Amino acid sequence: MKMFLFVVSIAGLWASGGGVASATSLTSPAGTIYTGTLKGELTSGGFWNLGSSFQGNVNCNKSTFEGSVSSHGAGVTVKGTFSKFELSSCSCPVTVLKSGSFEIHATGGGNGTMTTSGTQITVQCLGLHCIYTTSSTLLGTITGGTPAQWETEFESVPRTGGGSGSFCGSAAQINATYKFTSPGTLLVS
Repeated sequence: MKMFLFVVSIAGLWASGGGVASATSLTSPAGTIYTGTLKGELTSGGFWNLGSSFQGNVNCNKSTFEGSVSSHGAGVTVKGTFSKFELSSCSCPVTVLKSGSFEIHATGGGNGTMTTSGTQITVQCLGLHCIYTTSSTLLGTITGGTPAQWETEFESVPRTGGGSGSFCGSAAQINATYKFTSPGTLLVS
């Protein structure tokens, strides 16, 4: 019975956040907090499966992002906004309507996950028009290092509009790998 009460007490502390310190920070180099600008470029992948047999895949050969960290540290999550998120050299016209914001969550070993909100992309292909928007959407993992990488593996971005309705499918799936070009070394802790 005592063991059961101990487990219940620990679970209660964990759920309430009491007694459990949580922190997420970016470091560059290791041990030095980094709050500067994050920049990256597409290194492989770059395709969107639009979830529709009518549109299929849209490939983009170039993509860059830039964002700044607005919060981090004890008891908070790394948060920031994208000042730039671009997709270009695509097989169909793709426009980023809103760059949105991001959160980075530590997973251990200098790595983490990234979620985004408010990133809105419109795609026009084969006469169809689709809009996809992130909303606390998991968009892959960050592998810390020199350089760090951000990799999306068929993460789903919900369709939120466009003139073609259900012909767009309910979500687009993204498969792409980016390398961080600034800072040169990045770790999530």
